[in-house]
Amino acid sequence: KIPLWGKFKKVITVHDVMFLRLPGGNPLKKKLAGVQLRWAARKADLILADSEFTRKDLREMLPQAGSKISVLYPNVEAGWAQPVHEKSITAVRQRYAGDGPFLLYVGNFKPHKNVDLLVRTFQKLAEQDKVGPHKLLLVGGDPANLRRIESLIPVGERKGLVRIYPDVPDADLKALYSAAAWFVTLSGYEGFGYPVLEAMACGCPVICHPCTSIPEIAGQAFVPVAALTMDSAFKAICNALQMSRMDQIQRSDHGKRQAARFLTAAASDLFTNLLGNL
Repeated sequence: KIPLWGKFKKVITVHDVMFLRLPGGNPLKKKLAGVQLRWAARKADLILADSEFTRKDLREMLPQAGSKISVLYPNVEAGWAQPVHEKSITAVRQRYAGDGPFLLYVGNFKPHKNVDLLVRTFQKLAEQDKVGPHKLLLVGGDPANLRRIESLIPVGERKGLVRIYPDVPDADLKALYSAAAWFVTLSGYEGFGYPVLEAMACGCPVICHPCTSIPEIAGQAFVPVAALTMDSAFKAICNALQMSRMDQIQRSDHGKRQAARFLTAAASDLFTNLLGNL
């Protein structure tokens, strides 16, 4: 949204245009959102995009506004890179995973996140005895999609192989990232991708599908899921779980170095320069 009038410079931020790009949704709402975006882009003096991917998406949708669009990557607090005390990690692992190893997903359960594919893939891996003692923890969710994901997990197993935790305090979340064997997401669209960045900052290696903005954020510090299919996800998770401890540590270290790019004050300096050029 943007003021309709006023003699001052106008800056808007567009995190993504997923609501216009992905299928589904209310056609009237999508049309109105598109009109509002075009109007705001026309009136704005500067448009900030969360990633090069979002800038490209916007330029394709609004070619006339291309020269106004700049990338300003979000940052995460430097505290995410501070080590968590081992006692806290042990306590959180016990509380959420029963003291065993686990894979972690963090985010909402909207269809483009493909959490249903992740759950079904993990269940198949377990059926074929490919995950050993590992559990899958799903942290987050959203009211509109929570029941859909819960329906994939038998009632008697919701504190067993696959566990859902809708509300987790930030301190526990950081410890969960630090305790997890792997962070895994099968998301098919990310304007930026905070959970991937948070996981890497905490030293948790990542399994993901390299689409949209994810390669910008994750660099090469992840095990790739070649396609958003059960076969590809099955192979990627198997490869990760069979990785040697040394290789896993190298992935973790690479992820920390990649995440460090987003843990500085560089965004503030860039924003100041962008405003100064208006």
